[in-house]
Amino acid sequence: MSDVEAFIATHLPRFGLAGGNNLGPIEADACATPGRPNGFTRNDHFEWGFGDGIFNRRSRDAERYWTEYGRPVRPHDGFRRELCRAVQEIADEHGKLSISADGGYVAESAIAAAKVCDVPFEQVVIEVEGFRAPSCDSSIPTQVHRVSQQEFRGFAEKFGSDAGCGDAWLALEALHGTLSPLPHIYDGTEIRLVNNAYDERRGTLVGPANWSLVDNEQFTAINRLLLLQGRPGIPSILRWSAELMAAQLDSPQWREWLRASSRPMAPASRSTWLNQAARVQLSMAAFPGVPMTVSMAARRSDPSFGEFMRRLSTRMSRNDVSGPNQHCWPLDRLAIRLGGSFDFPFGKYREVYGHVATA
Repeated sequence: MSDVEAFIATHLPRFGLAGGNNLGPIEADACATPGRPNGFTRNDHFEWGFGDGIFNRRSRDAERYWTEYGRPVRPHDGFRRELCRAVQEIADEHGKLSISADGGYVAESAIAAAKVCDVPFEQVVIEVEGFRAPSCDSSIPTQVHRVSQQEFRGFAEKFGSDAGCGDAWLALEALHGTLSPLPHIYDGTEIRLVNNAYDERRGTLVGPANWSLVDNEQFTAINRLLLLQGRPGIPSILRWSAELMAAQLDSPQWREWLRASSRPMAPASRSTWLNQAARVQLSMAAFPGVPMTVSMAARRSDPSFGEFMRRLSTRMSRNDVSGPNQHCWPLDRLAIRLGGSFDFPFGKYREVYGHVATA
């Protein structure tokens, strides 16, 4: 055996791609999560995991994060009806619910749907010592939980380490469900479409529109926390069913935005980079008169709290065991999966992602 071969044989178990040097701070045998999740989505149609695992935690830096979505079993019935159906199905399964009351348009839409369906629920507000909390609908039974800054820091740092997340805002959202004694609907992650042809640094389009659904690893951090706690909850209600996802993608608001933003001469702007405005417009149209906010951060329009959260995110990121992993679903494949189609060009992805035998 040559010196090179001997060196490789000696060090491969530690420094190889699957070697011990790639183990994260969490030991591998602690990364498994028990069974399948308890009703995060209908029939567990939304799946995710690391490496070859499913609904698991990261054990090695080299593990790939992946997501998978089910197919609709019937035509969707529009966003409002599908969201109301989702809330009703969740209530039928879990009974009385709680919903974050100081979040963005996702939670605001869930509360509006719960009122339409007349399901029993309470709203949850978190007050962090020294900072003002946003006002909420006083006609709804409300849980108000007051925590000190130190208590929240401690929770956030443990959440970041346990669930793999360096975002203090996600930690604050996770705290809503942890403090509520009821199964909780979170101000969950939206269905985020991103134009890969948009150069964020330069603020310009560098090619034809190239859309994909982006699933960040951190988007399922609350799922991983719930699995560790052994508690039910709905971390991402907008993914509750394939029909609800299809209703969003097929909505007039999303279609009009996508058509305009995919034109060859579309101006470079935030609206041609991602679908944030279209998401909020859809919720506003579904529930007229209900105030809709982009996010929890925007709802808590307190500069001092924003700075507190920025510094806390920096602290969390030092212990964050997650990676900058994303799973991108090319839009043409996602449309096929959800039973949708578009009558205008919006970019194809085979030349970027390669040929896939089945959508």
